[in-house]
Amino acid sequence: MQHLFSTHERRGSLVKQIRTRLFFNMGLLLVVLIIHLSVSILTSTLQHNASIDSLTLRDDINGLQSAMVDQETGIRGYIATDSPIFLEPFHAGRETYLAKLIQVHEMLDTNDFGNTRATLPEAEVQANTWYQNYARVQLANMQNGHRALALQENTIQQGKQLFDRYRLVAAHLQDESRLDVEQQQRWMDTLNIIATGISLFLSFLVILLLWRMFTRFASALYRQLAILEDTSNRLGEGDFATRVPELESLELSQLGKTINTMAEALQKQSTAQKDRDVMESVLQLNTLLTSTLDFDTLVTSFLDKALTLLHLQLAALYLYDVREERLVLVSAQGFDFAELTREFALGEGMIGSTALKRSPFYIRAPVPSEAGNFIAKTVLGKALPGSMYHLPLIQGKDLLGVMVFGSLYSMTEQARNILNVVSSNLSTVISHTKAYERIQAQADELAAKNRDQEQMNAALRIQRNELRVLNSTLEEANEARTQFLSTMTHELRTPLTAILGFSQIILRDLEYKQRDEQRSRDNIERIIKNGNHLLDLINDTLDLLKIEAGRMNVNICAVQLSELISDVIEEIRPLASEKKLPLRTHFAGDIDEIQSDPDKLHQILLNLISNAIKFTSQGEVCVSVMHQVPPEGEEQCVAITVKDTGIGIAPEAQEHLFDAFYQGDSSITRKYGGTGLGLSIVHQLTFLLGGTLELVSSPGQGSAFTVYLPPVLVIDPSEQETQGVGTEGVPVHHASTPVGL
Repeated sequence: MQHLFSTHERRGSLVKQIRTRLFFNMGLLLVVLIIHLSVSILTSTLQHNASIDSLTLRDDINGLQSAMVDQETGIRGYIATDSPIFLEPFHAGRETYLAKLIQVHEMLDTNDFGNTRATLPEAEVQANTWYQNYARVQLANMQNGHRALALQENTIQQGKQLFDRYRLVAAHLQDESRLDVEQQQRWMDTLNIIATGISLFLSFLVILLLWRMFTRFASALYRQLAILEDTSNRLGEGDFATRVPELESLELSQLGKTINTMAEALQKQSTAQKDRDVMESVLQLNTLLTSTLDFDTLVTSFLDKALTLLHLQLAALYLYDVREERLVLVSAQGFDFAELTREFALGEGMIGSTALKRSPFYIRAPVPSEAGNFIAKTVLGKALPGSMYHLPLIQGKDLLGVMVFGSLYSMTEQARNILNVVSSNLSTVISHTKAYERIQAQADELAAKNRDQEQMNAALRIQRNELRVLNSTLEEANEARTQFLSTMTHELRTPLTAILGFSQIILRDLEYKQRDEQRSRDNIERIIKNGNHLLDLINDTLDLLKIEAGRMNVNICAVQLSELISDVIEEIRPLASEKKLPLRTHFAGDIDEIQSDPDKLHQILLNLISNAIKFTSQGEVCVSVMHQVPPEGEEQCVAITVKDTGIGIAPEAQEHLFDAFYQGDSSITRKYGGTGLGLSIVHQLTFLLGGTLELVSSPGQGSAFTVYLPPVLVIDPSEQETQGVGTEGVPVHHASTPVGL
């Protein structure tokens, strides 16, 4: 097959070769596809049938077990209650058992379930033994009126032992059937792997064959296209003497002939054009010298143009470094740049001698010692120049550099004269260009200084803005502290006034011996209540100071959520009862125990529920617990939500709601009381317990605070002492969605 294709490649049509390979490749792919589909259909059918048989066997075995359980439950209920209604599941179970047994035998007759087939007779024996020796005997006792005999302990115990034996054998039967199913599945997996391997092997063979065919065809095509590309590049570079050789493909060979015809025409036109261009060479070179002020571009363009116009092949330019007193190479054309000598001292080599004597040197057929490292690169390799011409570049009395041109052939006198004329113009241009570069460098330096000054000004503006933001933040913090002190003073003064007033009443009653026990008890209770309120304020302040100072420890132990929430509800129920608000709890799923700090969790829930009651005048307060993934989280947490139908929270207040000492509205503070520490403590305690907070609230629609806690809190012992947390320590997610209870 490969020999056939190679024969066509020698002198065949490219279109026919592509068509032949395309049809052959499509045929191979079609054959592999048919084989793959056939194997896939066969394996899928076998696997489907095996899966159905496995499911049927498992259902029948489970049906046997369920039917025996129905018989045992029915006979036991009949004996215990003497109610014939229990005979219905007994007889139904017996019929189901016999039907399922027949189905299992039929399944074993048509499938290779060897383990199940070997174990099933033993299960039948135990089932029949229980039925014959216990179930039928007990049924006869009950029907003959011997219920007392049926209820005897030894009879019941005998039936239990017989059924337990059946249970053991039935469990073994289920294990054996499961083993049979697994063995059949492994066999099907092996068959599927073999089928897949065969398909992959065939696909690999086809791909390998296609790849070999493609590489052979592509190699031949690439070789011919490379010849065309190389010839085109040479023509594009001006080498009109190059020609395309005879090619293998008919189409490409015809294209090569067309290119050769075009090259011959271009060569004739080029020769005529060069004759006309010689007269304009000096004008063009002089014009080029004034076309740009970029020195590198100017030099490269000048050398390239000079080589083209004068039919030369080699050029190099050395500039004189006054400080180092050396000639330095800046540009070269036609030479191997890496092999050129980069620097010459005055008087060193032909370059240095030309600079020192400041007069041109022309060398015809230079020897290696005269040519030095000036070696020309040609298609056939490296070669010595056929002629070289060295010209000094002088501006007034200043030496600017040396320019050298070379040719593989003898340089014409006309070319040397043109170079003599344009060298003086090049010297002037180099002098002016260097002056321009110095001025440009000074301008760039000045611009850089201006940019640095602008950057400094921008940095100062940024610092001013940062200071302005910092001052604003400090003012907000100071305002919050001032509001807190005002609120705290009011909160402390009110209960202290009550304590002093009621204490004076008790003292006056004692002085006048007019003790009213009930009135005194009420006054003392009010004193205790106000004292506890003061103690709560002080404790909240101390807790906040401990957290911010990093002295709040976390004690992890098992926490029964239902008990803890019930304790908090009972503790705060009097407050809800005063406002006639119902408190509801809801647990979604099996959630009871977590590993956390019960005291801090108690404080979190107490603050949230008391806040909900405080700001709710009608409706209800609900506490719910469920498993849920927190916003922007990945792992499932325990979510404790406290919902109310109170006044809600405005969106603009939610951003600072968890800041210490912050209270959304002074009118709300006067109406409902509080210091603004409760939610800040909740926020920071939640962070200590490894959790996050979510707030969903809308004015007039109530609020919902959700605490997301890990089921198991783990803290590094080395980090047991907190390092102090701010209000930004724990993520808080806000939303304005109305709350529905």
